[in-house]
Order: sequence, then C-alpha cells, then structure tokens
Amino acid sequence: MVTMRNLKNHLDRTKNFPFVKRISDFHLLLLLARYLDVNSDVPALAGCVHAQATIPEGYQILIDSMAASA
Repeated sequence: MVTMRNLKNHLDRTKNFPFVKRISDFHLLLLLARYLDVNSDVPALAGCVHAQATIPEGYQILIDSMAASA
C-alpha cells in the first residue's frame, strides 16, 4: 500500500526536478486520487502530466502539504 510517507520520500528524492516531473508517476497519481476530487482535480493533474505542462501553484502547495503531514 502506498502511503503519505511514500509520497514524501518520492517528492524529497525528486526535489531538483520540475514539479510536473515529480508527480509524473502512475502510482503517485493513484494515491492522490484517494484524497483529491476524481472528477476535477485528478483529470486536471493528469492533463498537466500528459502534456508535461506546469502544475498550477495551488495543486503544488496542496500536494506538498499532504506530503509534509506524513
């Protein structure tokens, strides 16, 4: 089972990459889908990952705070 601790470890290991690269992981997106709205947030993040576009700052802050809670 993937946990918030795994999210934190992954984000820490990839801290020198652009944020979109840091969340370009299928299992990480599945973890986020457990906590974010699967009808709006997850498709928005998946679209950014697919296009390798900049992740909106609000999502970055939210994901970082989720990881920090681990």
